Amino acid sequence: MQQIALIENQHLMFKAKLMGHPKILDIRSLGTILALEVKTKESTHYLNAIAEDISSFFLRNGIIIRPLGNVIYIIPPYVINEEELNKIYSAIEQYLAL
Repeated sequence: MQQIALIENQHLMFKAKLMGHPKILDIRSLGTILALEVKTKESTHYLNAIAEDISSFFLRNGIIIRPLGNVIYIIPPYVINEEELNKIYSAIEQYLAL
């Protein structure tokens, strides 16, 4: 339960940091799940073409994610530590800076 609380709190702090970011349409979290909806020319949908770009970027940075279209979901395992979460958050910020 302490790990779940750690993940949830880290997500909430990261969410607050990214609120209002010009490349994010929406950011939401529920428990250990964080979802970022990236703005694109296409509408938000499961087959949005940006998914491949997102996947490739994160894979090159040693992070395996599977975006659903233009929505990046972060659902970490409960054994993740703060340093590993920060690596994911840093990669998200790098991606948004492109």
